Amino acid sequence: MRKVTVLSGAAECRMKVEGRSFSPWASELESAWQQAQRATPGNKIVVDPSGMTFIASNGKAIRMNMTGHGAKLVARGVHNEHIVEKLKSRARAAGAARIIG
Repeated sequence: MRKVTVLSGAAECRMKVEGRSFSPWASELESAWQQAQRATPGNKIVVDPSGMTFIASNGKAIRMNMTGHGAKLVARGVHNEHIVEKLKSRARAAGAARIIG
């Protein structure tokens, strides 16, 4: 089970993700991200996965896609920082147009 909390501000939309990320819950994050993009066009989207306890391969693919499309992933803690850096590296290797953060 997973929880996605979306906080929209004037210039930034922050998404806090908690729990485990695997099918079918991994797609919930993608839906929330797409809704945030539509609701706050032009705003920076910041994703905080520091509350995640497990990320399956499809969850990593969604985060890599988000990063490749301009979402900024932030992390606290050594484990989450490592995961975020791996996702950014994979997005760059896949030819992502823009990597933020």
